[in-house]
Amino acid sequence: MEYTSAEAKNEWAGKIERASILRRLEYDTVKHGIRLCGLLFGIDPKHLDELTSQYAEDGIVLKPIAKMAVAGKGFAHVMRRPKENDAYQLKCVIARSRQDADQFSAAEHERDEAAIGRMLGYPDCCAHFFERVWKQGCFDPIWQIAENTAREAAKSRDVCYPRDGSLAEQRIILAPNPEGCKISSFFRYIGVRITSHFACSMNCRASIEISDQRIDLARRLGIVGIDAALEVLRLPCLWECQHGIAVITTPAFHFCMPSMSYMVKHIVQQE
Repeated sequence: MEYTSAEAKNEWAGKIERASILRRLEYDTVKHGIRLCGLLFGIDPKHLDELTSQYAEDGIVLKPIAKMAVAGKGFAHVMRRPKENDAYQLKCVIARSRQDADQFSAAEHERDEAAIGRMLGYPDCCAHFFERVWKQGCFDPIWQIAENTAREAAKSRDVCYPRDGSLAEQRIILAPNPEGCKISSFFRYIGVRITSHFACSMNCRASIEISDQRIDLARRLGIVGIDAALEVLRLPCLWECQHGIAVITTPAFHFCMPSMSYMVKHIVQQE
């Protein structure tokens, strides 16, 4: 990540660090009965017994459901299965009962996306959206979310052609949306998000209600990073993706991440 100035770094670096509260929200939404199950990634097998005992004190069942290859530091779109003798981490489900944990594990094994989404508390519209775009190979569906939003309400949708008539870029400009920023996935690459699922659009009312519920819970529990997360998510953002690289630009910082291999530049602008 690069900041636009020393002042911007001083203002935002600490906020971004405090804003990484998703794992805490994943745990607490299950603990407090807001949803049946949650997912935790990157659990070190050496710490499994310790965490299992620790979570049991809160009435939480922790159950490993898959081994994942160690991807190194930072963000990864897809968790890979480890090869034989490779180091691995665990993907685990958490639930308030062994029955729910076992039921989720069975749904995961059978790839029953409807059951998985329901137990994780995802809206049906978003679960269906994710299943559709994931099967199409859209592992970073920012553009698809923007397209759905544009069908409902957007400031503009542009297609740019240079003089030779070839397609140069596609751009969607999303109108300012104080509610939609709470379900934004633009900053998930750096660990800042409130909801754990991909909303089917930036106007998804069911997702916004889930986000509001999580914000209320975070404030009741005194999770100090919630306001920092909202500040980051409200930043104007430009997402540009081409040739497998997404560049995310805000007035304070920018960063790049692996993404979709679009030949034509795809641009989403959130004002």
